[in-house]
Amino acid sequence: MLAEIYCEEFHQKKIEFANTLNVVLGTNTGDNSIGKSTFMLIVDYVFGGSTYARANDILKNIGSHDIYFKFVFKGEAYYFCRNNMDSNTVWVCDEERNHKKNITLQEYCEWLSKQYRIDLPQLSFRDAIGRYIRVYGKGNCDEKHPLHYVATESGNKTIIALLKLFDYYAVIAEIEEQANLSKEALKAYNKAQTLKYISKIGKREYQKNLSEIERLELEINEISSGLEHGLLDVDAAASERAVQLKSELSRARRLRSNVRSKLATISENGNYMFSSTSEDYVELSKYFPQVNLKHIAEVEAFHKKVSTIFKQELSEERKKLISVIEEYNSIIQAYEEQLVELIQNPQLSKIVLQRHAEALNSIEKMRRDNSAYVKSEELKNKKSKMKKGY
Repeated sequence: MLAEIYCEEFHQKKIEFANTLNVVLGTNTGDNSIGKSTFMLIVDYVFGGSTYARANDILKNIGSHDIYFKFVFKGEAYYFCRNNMDSNTVWVCDEERNHKKNITLQEYCEWLSKQYRIDLPQLSFRDAIGRYIRVYGKGNCDEKHPLHYVATESGNKTIIALLKLFDYYAVIAEIEEQANLSKEALKAYNKAQTLKYISKIGKREYQKNLSEIERLELEINEISSGLEHGLLDVDAAASERAVQLKSELSRARRLRSNVRSKLATISENGNYMFSSTSEDYVELSKYFPQVNLKHIAEVEAFHKKVSTIFKQELSEERKKLISVIEEYNSIIQAYEEQLVELIQNPQLSKIVLQRHAEALNSIEKMRRDNSAYVKSEELKNKKSKMKKGY
């Protein structure tokens, strides 16, 4: 039990406790602000609390100071010290209040729990006594919530704490653990969906997938049945493609013929040669003595110059047309090869298997999406049931 508290800042430096009931009284006139609540906060501090260390009035008016305290268990005395500026450390002391070693506040509370033999499952020392120390300043003086450790604590936690105190919690501990696991599982699953590791769909898309899966399964059955009995009309698909290829081939050949005709015309014009010579002019003068031969020669020279320019342009155009014809030759050759291959090897199995594979892939994806939706709903329902269960 707690035997004494000592502090240099107290008006009465050492306060000793009796083995029976101890009462903190004010004056006979009922004066306020004489330290009753402060002393009760110190008692809470001795039992591992922390409110006293956060009290602004204490920090402002007194500052750093040590609180020494003594416990007696089975006739043996134990001495400790806590400083209000370092509330997470507890010093183990000797009878003369000399500091010997320090331990953590958690270690200290665990030691107290063993000494007071509070060995109830999952009940900490502070949860066993801290919530029931009602002192102004701790924030738990609301008469409408007498079980709350702090004002903001949820109601179910206060009930669980009370069940632990009377050792009735063990029967629901497993349920609470499963509820927490369900909550964490749903949280992890939602995170995976957010990061797109797992598909995320809604109820409407789930129902739509079910209908589409049913339709695709019927289509796969029809394909499989048709192949098995040789009733699948895949020749029609090959014939349709053959007709399309022939139409494209005819068009390409017709366009190539048009270009070839243009090329022939250009080639013919490009090969024209002027063959007139000075002897021709002499012959002309025999029949027309008064003709101006010089003028005729100048006109003929002009024509030859124009002819040279014209031949250059025709040569450029001829190169372009030859290039176009080569392109058409490649296109026509490709069409012809496709048509020959289709006629010799219709590849009927490819057409069927491709559609079969596409249907299977679509079904697989929709099933994965639906499975993710079902799993998500199961986790939500489990979390809800487990939450209601305890």
